Amino acid sequence: MLVVLAWYLVGAIATAEPQFTPLLAAHETTALLELEGTVFAGLDGGGLVVAPTSSPADYRTWYAGEELGGNEVTDLAWTGRHLWVATADGGLTRVNDPGGDPEFRPYTSNLGSLDVTAVAGAVIGESERVYYGMSEGGLGQIVDGLSGNIYTAEQDGLVGNDVTALALLGNDLFIATTDGVSRFSSNLFVTVNEGLPEAEVSDLVVTEDGVLVAGTPAGVFAWDPDTSTWSAQGSIGSAVTDLASGSLGLFALRGGTSPRLSRWDAGAWLTVTLPKPLCGAVAAGQNLWVGGRVNMAGMTNAGGLAYLARGGAQGGFATTTLTSSLVRNAEGVTFDPSGDPWIGSYVADAVSSLGDDGWTSIYELDSNTEEDRGLFNYSSNILAMASDLQGKIWISQYTTGLIRHDPVTGLDAYFTKHGSGMSGAYILDMVVHPDGPLIITHDIAWQEGAVYPEKIDILLDPDHADDPLQWLTLPVDEGGITSTNRIWSAVVQRRDVVWFAAEDYGLLRWDINGDAAGPDDPLTWGDFTDDSWDGPFASLSGTGNDPRSVKGLALAPDGTIWAGGNGLTRISFNEISGSASAVESYGEKVSTVVPGLVSGSVADVVVDGNGDVWASCTAGLNRIRTRGGQTTVDAWIDQGNYLANNNFGLLYSIGVIAPLPGTTYRDMAVSPDGKQVLVTSDRGAVLIDVGQDQAGGSASLGGVYCYPNPWVPDLGSGELHIGGLPDGATDGFTAEIYNVEGEMVYRAEGVLPESGFWGGLNRYGDAVATGMYLVRVTWEGQSFTVPLGVVR
Repeated sequence: MLVVLAWYLVGAIATAEPQFTPLLAAHETTALLELEGTVFAGLDGGGLVVAPTSSPADYRTWYAGEELGGNEVTDLAWTGRHLWVATADGGLTRVNDPGGDPEFRPYTSNLGSLDVTAVAGAVIGESERVYYGMSEGGLGQIVDGLSGNIYTAEQDGLVGNDVTALALLGNDLFIATTDGVSRFSSNLFVTVNEGLPEAEVSDLVVTEDGVLVAGTPAGVFAWDPDTSTWSAQGSIGSAVTDLASGSLGLFALRGGTSPRLSRWDAGAWLTVTLPKPLCGAVAAGQNLWVGGRVNMAGMTNAGGLAYLARGGAQGGFATTTLTSSLVRNAEGVTFDPSGDPWIGSYVADAVSSLGDDGWTSIYELDSNTEEDRGLFNYSSNILAMASDLQGKIWISQYTTGLIRHDPVTGLDAYFTKHGSGMSGAYILDMVVHPDGPLIITHDIAWQEGAVYPEKIDILLDPDHADDPLQWLTLPVDEGGITSTNRIWSAVVQRRDVVWFAAEDYGLLRWDINGDAAGPDDPLTWGDFTDDSWDGPFASLSGTGNDPRSVKGLALAPDGTIWAGGNGLTRISFNEISGSASAVESYGEKVSTVVPGLVSGSVADVVVDGNGDVWASCTAGLNRIRTRGGQTTVDAWIDQGNYLANNNFGLLYSIGVIAPLPGTTYRDMAVSPDGKQVLVTSDRGAVLIDVGQDQAGGSASLGGVYCYPNPWVPDLGSGELHIGGLPDGATDGFTAEIYNVEGEMVYRAEGVLPESGFWGGLNRYGDAVATGMYLVRVTWEGQSFTVPLGVVR
């Protein structure tokens, strides 16, 4: 694998490095921890929020692929040496100096499962011992950073494999599961359920007085180490979901309705008034912390924004509501003319936009008042969006209709097939023509039967969509369109030519004016008699990719067409012969020596301002770029998909892991200036700054090398140097050293060309071991990676 990895990196072309900004929903707080002036708040898919306890509104967020292993945070633990973050989608992450200059180490490859539900640990003597529980995976152990044993019910006597909580009481570990509690002592598991009325335990915590307590469906129970039994600690009234203990006391959070938070005081549970009714986590340190979800008026019951609140022993909370997109499962996407991204929810609960003043969202339902605003319903998927030339945002709710949103007034207009000239509401794509009309493509929509055979609508004047005369429906079964094929996508090749992707039929080319007129002539939209159709192109010479499976179309700078479906193909059309052929094509990558895609299923394609094509594949993203006659296929994959596919480790270096939302990628849009690409997925969205090519810049780091290489630091060969940098790099560059597991072992900024910068010690001052390492050089937004051999 090391040989393959080295070849892959040496063969790379340096270019402007894309910058990924996750646009995830901060939906609900699931875990809290206060530590030395910093509060950490885990989210259910939005990463980990880090904030000063004195001003929680000044928070920042750590995300998967950049800092964390996953975005679905389930538990947090401080061992006295490191912060450990457990996630349901990306294993564990160890954080050194979490409140200062943090350093991250993900643990993914040697765990029993990536679905980690609980974590606990401590420094015992000089050794850091960490235990983690998994959903149906049992218990794992990490000692001084090295993954150790996995314990299960079947092999080791653990009471159950579905671990819900962990707690250390002295040197004994207590493991809560849905089947009861185990005590792990002297490498033996003993079931300790006596006294518990129900086997399931939701949480464990050790109080300031050294008492172990458990939260259960029947209340709070305290452990008696002398009798090895549990006994009820007062009567709290309902199921306990979370526990916390600190200098302010012991707190229990219950399910059900208010009052839900209680504090143990002198033998009784006293009510603490919560700041918000939806609370999912509690923590106690110098302050009392609670967190959950704020559900705004008019929002679907499942929607909301996460909050965290700081209070004292009696409550009196100060609440901070996080700001973010409301879209957790994203599909439709567009940019408005000013460059603000807009994201639509696949499950139809919101549309969110990020502007200069932060996030704004549409989440209410239309009230049918004079000031119309809101969605049609919460059931019609938002599959397509577009921004017209007047800056209005068009939102399609599949099976229902179109919404025209005015970002200036906040008002909405609504169009259905019953109240306008549109032919139907099973809309798959919307494309704005350069002259202003909106091109709308439709699904098969068998539910509407024979009354809905039409597949393409043209809205001539989007500002007057309520006028039926502004709507045209292209005839079917006469030209190139059939009444029985869904039209996935459209692209305007030139002013008078539009291409369509028809499922199971092929690619269609529509000349609006026909062969006798050109692109500068007035467009005869309503005169179908002069139209010219070419296709369907059900196959293409030069490729095995199937045009009948195309779902995304984009225009290349040279006028050819990029088509993504069961692969990616660039298509050229010969106007004389009326034939189409493949100029270049790509399928799923199966070899390190043949360019290919992350996966063979492409959902959408766009072309950025550099002329590079981006493809959203099922499992990640690809960018195809050509410089100086050499074509490179770049890949980016979220950590979950990378680890789930055994072939990825053979085909790609760990450098392809990026802060992408996961797990299945869908629609894309490119900003008006071509500098940004927006990608949606079933976990959210990501905004990509693609970087601009500079004069001669795309290969300016292509000659970078490190020396000596191989390097034998113990033989007095001096420090490691970087050579081959461009002349303009006199202001210094950043160098990062990674091991083959992806852990950063050293980082230096402001390094000067030909100057020694590394003596072979890691960030903790220890000598690195013999092996292969990766040296990543970054300068002026460009990065290049070269392999390094270290020999001790």
